[in-house]
Formats: sequence, C-alpha cells, structure tokens
Amino acid sequence: MPDLTRDADALWLGVPDVGGLGLGDIGPLRRRADAFGGSDVSLSVFRGALPTAELKARSTLDNALDDLTTPIAVARAGLYIPATLLAALAVAALVLTARQLAEHRRAELALLAARGAGTLRLAVATAVQWAVVAVPAGVAAPFLAGPLLRLLDGAGLIPGDVPTTATLAAGWVAALLAVVVHGTALLWPTIRTVRDRQAVRRLRLRLGRFAGAQRLGADVALAAVAVLGWLQLRQYRSPVTGGGVDPVLVLAPVAMTCAAALLVLRALPLAARIADPLARRGTGLVLPLGGWQIARRAARHAGPALLVTLALAVAALSSTALAILDRGDHDQAVFRVGADLRIVPGERLATAERRAAYGALPGAGAVTPMVEANGYLGQSWVTVTGVNTARGPAPALRPDLSDRPVSELVAPLGRNIPVHGLPLSGAAGELPLRVRLSADGPGTPVPLTLTVHFVDADGLTRASEAVLKDTDGEARTVRLKVPVAGEGARIVQLGVSMTGERVRRTYHLAVDRVPGLTRPAAWHDLRTDAPDRKIAGCPDAKARRLPGSAPGPVLCSDRSAPGTLLDAVLRGPDTTLKYPTWSMRLGTDRAKGSPPVPALADRMLLSSGVARVGDTVTVQRAGGGTARIKIVGKIDAVPGADRDRPRLLADSRALAAQFVLGGTLPAAESAWWVAAGNGDATAALRAVRADPRLGTAVDVPQMRARLAADPLRQGARGALTLCLVLAPAFAVVGFTLHTALSVRARTREFALLRALGVRRGQLAAYLWTEQLVLAAVAAVLGTVLGTVLAALVMPVVTVDDTGRPVYPGLLTDVPWARVALTAGATTLVICAVVTVAARFLGRVDLARVLRAGEDR
Repeated sequence: MPDLTRDADALWLGVPDVGGLGLGDIGPLRRRADAFGGSDVSLSVFRGALPTAELKARSTLDNALDDLTTPIAVARAGLYIPATLLAALAVAALVLTARQLAEHRRAELALLAARGAGTLRLAVATAVQWAVVAVPAGVAAPFLAGPLLRLLDGAGLIPGDVPTTATLAAGWVAALLAVVVHGTALLWPTIRTVRDRQAVRRLRLRLGRFAGAQRLGADVALAAVAVLGWLQLRQYRSPVTGGGVDPVLVLAPVAMTCAAALLVLRALPLAARIADPLARRGTGLVLPLGGWQIARRAARHAGPALLVTLALAVAALSSTALAILDRGDHDQAVFRVGADLRIVPGERLATAERRAAYGALPGAGAVTPMVEANGYLGQSWVTVTGVNTARGPAPALRPDLSDRPVSELVAPLGRNIPVHGLPLSGAAGELPLRVRLSADGPGTPVPLTLTVHFVDADGLTRASEAVLKDTDGEARTVRLKVPVAGEGARIVQLGVSMTGERVRRTYHLAVDRVPGLTRPAAWHDLRTDAPDRKIAGCPDAKARRLPGSAPGPVLCSDRSAPGTLLDAVLRGPDTTLKYPTWSMRLGTDRAKGSPPVPALADRMLLSSGVARVGDTVTVQRAGGGTARIKIVGKIDAVPGADRDRPRLLADSRALAAQFVLGGTLPAAESAWWVAAGNGDATAALRAVRADPRLGTAVDVPQMRARLAADPLRQGARGALTLCLVLAPAFAVVGFTLHTALSVRARTREFALLRALGVRRGQLAAYLWTEQLVLAAVAAVLGTVLGTVLAALVMPVVTVDDTGRPVYPGLLTDVPWARVALTAGATTLVICAVVTVAARFLGRVDLARVLRAGEDR
C-alpha cells in the first residue's frame, strides 16, 4: 500500500555462514562484528556509494561470540595439556637420541682433536653428516603426518574431524623446531668434546652413578616447580581463568610428569647395586655378568631408561585419562538423565494417560513425574524439585556422593502428607453432576464457566471445565470429564468465570450428588484482598468498618454437605468498570496449622549460608503463593536438573499439598523418570521414538553419546589418543638406537668374551639380561607413574564448558588391562629389537675385531 510506505520500516537480517568456521576465525569475526555495529553504512553496506534511504547497522553477533569465550578456552586447555605432554616426550626423545649419537662418537672426535683436527672442521663435518639425514627427515615430516592422521582416523582412534594435511604453517614450524632441537643437542656436545684438551684422558674415567642432570640437581629443581604448579592447580581446580587458558596451570601436569620420571631414575643405581649381589649368587655366567654390567653403566643407561619411563608414563597417563573421562561421561549422563530413562511429554498425549502410557513401556518399572517450582528463598533464586518417592525410582545419584543410599534419604519425604482437597473415591472418566443455576437481574445472564482443578496421586494438577447455563433453579445433569486416573484423585480448587456479563447480578448455584465425594466442602475466596460483600451487593451482607472494593465476582455464601461440590450464592463482576475482573478462584483448605514440607537441601544451598539442616524456610513462588519447607537433610545435588542455582528435593505429593494449602495450584511436571527393570531402557526408548505422541526421551547411553560427541571434548580425547598411540613408539625408537649403539660400541668386549669361551647363546642371554631388565624396570616404573599422575591430575584439570569442575567429580578408573597391554606390547617390541641385535652379535669376526689396529 503506497500510503503506508512512509511509516513502514524494513529489517534486513544477515546470518553468518559458520560451516567452515574454525576456532582461529572466531576472534577476527568478533572484531568485524563489533566494528560493523554502529558503523557508517555508506562504507560498511554500500561500499562507498550513497545510501538510498535512512539505514542503521546493528550487530549482536559479537555478544553471541563472547559467550563462546570460556567454552573455547576449555576446549583449548583440554587440547594443550596432552599436546604439551607429547611435545615434551618428543623433545626428550630428540635430545636423548642426539646425546647418544654424540656419546657414541665422543672417543673418535677426542682422538681426531688430539691429532690436530680443528674445532671448526670437526663441527662442520659432524653437522654435514647430521644434515644429510635430519634435514630430509624434517622436510618429509609434514607430508607424512597427514597420511598418519588419516590412518589413525580410519582406525577410529581419533574422534572428530582431523586435518587432511599437516603441510600448514603449524606443521612446518613443528618440523623446524624438531630439527633445531635435535641438531643443537647433537652439535653442542660435539663442540664441547673437540674443544676439551682433556677429552682423551676423560675417556678412561669411570662414569658416575648418576647422570649429569641428576648430579646438578636439575630433577629436584624441576620437582619443586612441579609441586608449586600442582598446588596452584589444586587451588584453582581449573586451567581456565578469566575466560582464557593459564599457561602455568597447563604446564603443571607436564612438569609433574617430567619431574616424576627424573626422580624415579634416581632409584636405578640403587636398584642396580641391590641386584648385583643377588645376581652374583647365580651359578651361571649370564646373571652375574648382566647384573655387574647394569651396576657399572647405570649413568649411561639413564638416558634410554628415562625415555622409556617417560614414554610409558605418558601412555599410561593417556590410557588412564581416557578411561577416567569415559567413566566421567557415564556418571554425568546418569546424573543429567536422573534415572534410566527421561521423557519430556508431548502435548498430544492426554495428561491423564501419561502415567499409564509410560508405565506400559517395554521393560519399564517404577515411574514418577519430575516437578519443578521456582521461587525466592530470601534473596536467593531457588528451585524445588518434586518426585513421587512412593511410586517412582529414587534419583540416580552416585553412591559416594551421599552418606546413605538415596532411596533411604528420600523415603521419609513422602510420609505424613497433610489432608487437603476433596478426595474422590472410585473416580471414573466422567462425573455426572446435578446442577441448578438461577440468576436475577434484567436481560439474559451469560453462562457460567466452572473450572474444577484436580490433583492426582502424583501431586500433579489437572483441570476440567463445564459450561453452566441458567436453568431457573431446575436440576440438570452435566457431565464433567475427570482428567486424572487411578486412586488418590482429589478436587482442590474451583474457578468460576462470568466473562462478558453486562449486568451485575446474583447467582444461586448448586452442584451436588457428586459420586465418590464424601468430604463436605468449605469454599473460600483465594484472593489476598477479600472483596467487600456489602459493596458487591450480597444479600444480608453487613457493612465493613472500613469499606473495601469488589471489582470481580464475589462468593456471598456457601453451604456444605456430603456429596455437594458447591451450593453458593454468587455475585457477578462490577460491569461499570472499564476493565472488570471476570473470574474468581475458590479453595477449600487453609494453610494455618499445616506442617511444612520435608525436603533435602543440596550442597549449593547449604554452602551459601541461606539455610541449614533443621531450618524451616518459606519459598516465595514465582507467580504467587508460598510454600513452607523444613530442611530435614542434605543431598549433594539434585539429579536430572541443572546445577545453575540452589535446589531443594521434596516429594511431589507433599509439595502439592503445601501449595494447595497455601492457595496456589501445584506446578506441572517438566519430565518423567522411568526405571527399567534391568537398568537397560533401550526397548522403552525405541517405543517412545516409535510413537511421537509420547514425547521425546533420552536414556543414559544416548546422553553419554551426546557428551562424547561434544566438539569441545573431542579435541582433548583425540590428543590423548595420539599420546597413547605415539608414546610407545618413542620408547621403541629410542631404545632401539640405544641397543644398536651399545652393541657397536662394545664389539671388542663381546669378541673378548667369545675368545674366552663364552658361547653365542650365553652372549645373547647376557645382552638380553642387560637390556630387557633395564627396559622392563623402566616400563613398570613409567606405567605406575603415569597411572598415579592421571589419578592426581585429571580430577583438577577436567572442567565443563563454563570452566567449573565437572559434576559428578571424576573417579579414578584405571584400565589395568589396557595399561598392561601397552606396557607389555612395548616391552615385546623391545624384546624383538634385542633379539635381532643378539643374532647379529653372534656373527662377530673374532680375528678382525681382536687384531684391529695392529697394522698401524
């Protein structure tokens, strides 16, 4: 319509395409969205052209992205810790292998330097030899990482999306750093050796029992740093602070792992000295010689032992951490569901049919609604959760979180429920009501709408309406549908509406001969400001000392009798008002003298100091009404509910009685809990999915799958899986290099032993004794160390998407089979390496080795 164009506003909405959005894109997108809001539209929208109409730019995308700050920090912290562990292991492997290569060439370089070779010449020669192998390996690494990641992803070892290639800036930087670290660790000892004028004399010196780093106390210093980091981490209980990742808290677990591995190696010389006398008691040659060699070369074995210990510690830590997270996901899923199955009812299922429908699900046992009533306790916003403690399953709370079984905690909550409402015995689907209605005044009165509010055996409120027409006092039968089923139904309130009435008139309404209604009713107006009956025009009403008002319908009088629902004289609304009040609510109970509702308070409420166990408090319900609650016990948390506010747990029937006595209607259910007979609700879940009118349901395995599929969690799991898969490989590679260099360096020793009559089998067993005892001890120490560290670290570094510790707290669940399998498989691979070395050892050319150097 052209005439309206001047008064019309057009709104254009732009929604970003987040399909290819990564974590690194969120910061720039936030800055662009912030700059777009309130910007010059001629530049930001029309790109320099003049606007054709008045236009304002506004953006709320930056606020939405700000809400992601903490979840993103949590995801990054979960990724940084295992990634840093793997990086520390990689650095240790690079440094130790480089030092072994340098140590292997130390004698040769010392002799060359003594014969006059210059430092620069030897350093350049060593660097060229190193670069021929290391530089091509560094260049090939990013190209090989992509296929390796895809292989692990194809095997199902890495959850979530994985990059298709590592030939990115981060991949090249990592490869460059690895090459630099390895080259520095190799060339620095080389330069020191060739510059040392006493290098040849030092070759004859016996190595100390401890490695150089241990003699300098570096392991003790690192342990002190690790302890400080652990104390900080334990205090904050989260690596995320202020919406960002605290690098100190992220590095604390890494420092703890490295320091523990270094400290454990201090026991290696002591163990060797203890094992040496024991080995000498043997009657053969292998054990005494192997034990003597381990004790003699303890410092030289420290490097490979440290690598194996650290690698197996990282693998055991990762394996245990994954098991702890899996157990944590299960515990969180159980807590969030609250029972075996949680159903949010659909609108298509009649309220009276819900209990019967859910109780008839395959494998279903106990069933209860979950009622939530929000309100204020003092200045605190709290929620009172109600469940049927007599007919429903007990809330699913982990046993260690309560001093008694939850079923025993909640059982007293449903006892001694106060009498309320009008009980209906044997209530059927309909109630035939005898109704007599007459009205005075001019014109035709409008029909009255009578709303009857019921409460069922679970404490849930349902309503049914009947339209009553003027019968001139004649009796007429009206059938009222009963929206509740089973025993325990009761009528708690009545609503009377006269919408559209034009004249204030007097009504005489009688509803009697109600089947099953035996208790006489005594109705009263539920409004807090009682209407002035004299002002309303009620017959025989007396004037008040202080006149009031009566804008709406008024209950003038009521006579009670058995079987009679209502026998009252009513006065209609004040139709002279511009906005009359058309309806009123009547109640039959009063709260005076009624006992409070027993309830359990959660830890959040008790720690706030608002209430204590034994207190009787009053909750001001949102929307009106109060509930007096006596805190009879405590519960760590209320299952099936968010932990964003303090909560109270009560029986839904007792809670309904308290609300009814207080003049308000009970809260409606938000969900239903179903307990499966054997704990497996799969069949019931399939039945709910097959019938959409039943609502939507979730069981514990499905909730657990949702938690595991959370993108914020998958990064940490993927990094831990990489640690578990790759850490043993570092141990195998490092120990393989150690064994190969050890065999080559000791060829003359082995040849002398052969010349003295030692058989090949004995020589192979000797090498086995030395190398495998070292690897086995390091593997056992590393496995135990990683398991203990996982139990200490995981509960304090694992947080939810808000940066708070997860609930329920993580329990240590060590996968001993997987941990032992990892350590055993690593040791077996090392066994294979030693076996190959032993086979080559038997091929020693005694004449060539023993006569070496005679022609010089």
